[in-house]
Amino acid sequence: NIVDLAGSERQGKTGAQGEQLQEAKNINASLSVLGRVLKSFSEAGGRPPLRESVLTRILADSFGGNARTWMLACVSGSAFNIQETMSTLNYASSAKNVTNNAKANAGKANMEQSAQVRQLRLELADRL
Repeated sequence: NIVDLAGSERQGKTGAQGEQLQEAKNINASLSVLGRVLKSFSEAGGRPPLRESVLTRILADSFGGNARTWMLACVSGSAFNIQETMSTLNYASSAKNVTNNAKANAGKANMEQSAQVRQLRLELADRL
């Protein structure tokens, strides 16, 4: 999954109204749940609220499971954006504490799927 978490700017700075304001509220609500999920995974014994937002349901496999997860935090060096920069750095710090144990799926079912994929590619090549 690739998710762009941009757009969490403060309403006072952007002057958003109408649909843009509602979208910003929805983004901020999802980011709030994401922050709680990250905090939960970084604390021992925490129960993550994965089902509280669409964003966290989409990203559920990326948290503490059999996946490699990357977070790229883009920040501003401007004093005008210090609150957003600090919030982004807090997210990145929380995300850094989530531990995944990614392993290659090398079971019999995986080998069968690989054989099926090869066969389908051959059939597709024959049709083209």
